[in-house]
Amino acid sequence: MYLPEKEQASPDEDDFPEDIEQGMAMLDSMLGMLIKKGVIEEKDIPPPLAGVKRVNYADRMNDETRTMLQRELERARKKEAKIKVEKARIEAELKRYSDEVSEPEEEYGPHIALPLYESVAAGKPLEIFDAGESFSVFLSRLQGHPDEYFAVRVRGSSMTEAGIPDDAIVVMRKEQDLINGKIYLFRHEGEYTLKRYYLGKDGKPRLAYDDGSGREVEMHDNENWEVVGLFCFVG
Repeated sequence: MYLPEKEQASPDEDDFPEDIEQGMAMLDSMLGMLIKKGVIEEKDIPPPLAGVKRVNYADRMNDETRTMLQRELERARKKEAKIKVEKARIEAELKRYSDEVSEPEEEYGPHIALPLYESVAAGKPLEIFDAGESFSVFLSRLQGHPDEYFAVRVRGSSMTEAGIPDDAIVVMRKEQDLINGKIYLFRHEGEYTLKRYYLGKDGKPRLAYDDGSGREVEMHDNENWEVVGLFCFVG
């Protein structure tokens, strides 16, 4: 039976789904293959009909692209972890600083005046003398009777890494017992110095500089070293 040309079936007509959405999805998939091969560009392809979902080609990603994206993801994760570490460091530093800053008197209670002495050495021992002045601190910062405490002005830079700069005023507590690693005020032949006390590997006592130099002073048995006080805090 002869059919007019307009009614003749295309050779591939039977291969195309009757459902319009399925057909458009198949067409979209074919277009995707052509785009991938570089035959056509995606910008030249009109969007699919309403209701037709474009095929997701993520599962067809080539190995090079996948490796690149995984590398970028790992780099982003490392950067995020580094930021978290830095954030924690900054928060800890801010907390440490805020703990050192004097708070309003209404929160910490009344002040007390401590006798102030000039000038304790952070270096070679120096003579100290009563400045005839006082130094005011919050009473709540003292762990014991106020009479056990006094203040001294430090001269020198040998204790800077302990947070004790030149010309700082530090609060001391009267003490004779020594604890390894603590900072004390020592009297030697009538002069005074502020140093960190520690026992060397040989068991002999030493006084260390806290300025990064690694210098130290041996406390020989035949020398008259006297412990005057324990360092408490910078005023």
